Amino acid sequence: MTQAFSPSFIAVADVHLGSKLYNIPELEQDMREVFSSVCSTAISSKVQYLVIVGDLYDDNNPDPSLIAFVKSEVARLRANNIKVVGVAGDHDKPVNGSTWSQISDIEHVTSVPQFYGFDYFDYSSEVNMLPTRLGSHHNKTQVEWIFLHGHVPSLFPFSEDKKKLDFTSFEVFDIFPNLKGIVCGDIHQEIIKQ
Repeated sequence: MTQAFSPSFIAVADVHLGSKLYNIPELEQDMREVFSSVCSTAISSKVQYLVIVGDLYDDNNPDPSLIAFVKSEVARLRANNIKVVGVAGDHDKPVNGSTWSQISDIEHVTSVPQFYGFDYFDYSSEVNMLPTRLGSHHNKTQVEWIFLHGHVPSLFPFSEDKKKLDFTSFEVFDIFPNLKGIVCGDIHQEIIKQ
């Protein structure tokens, strides 16, 4: 019997390509450079996957030049045997079932058997849906990593209700016995050192 291996990956979230933060055009270019740098790091690290954990784009209707830019980065990664997968966040969440994953050649995270996750939804409006959605996975023993866009309130007291990923009401390790970790996007917190 062969030993199963855990896939190697780099995860990134909240790149917000296309953001017009503070109306400074240079910041938009900076974010492109950050994403290119992450892609270069994935190549030099020789990982198998680059995982986008939401909000790759600042909105769900990105400019065609941004889409072309992302597609070129995805092609560069593919040329180096790196697959790009992900979930949508609250900024780039699906509209009528369409999201950046379809237009940017990025596959959904569930295309990797050891990965699971789903696009952002308002967690407060669908009470108790988190364990239901997690429990709906067809091969729970295969999942090693979960990717979600939201906050874990026990770790981040600033959590908004609509983004709370509350794992206290169920045992996630009972659902996924081989789980190694949960990777979350949407952690926007400035750390000030004194």
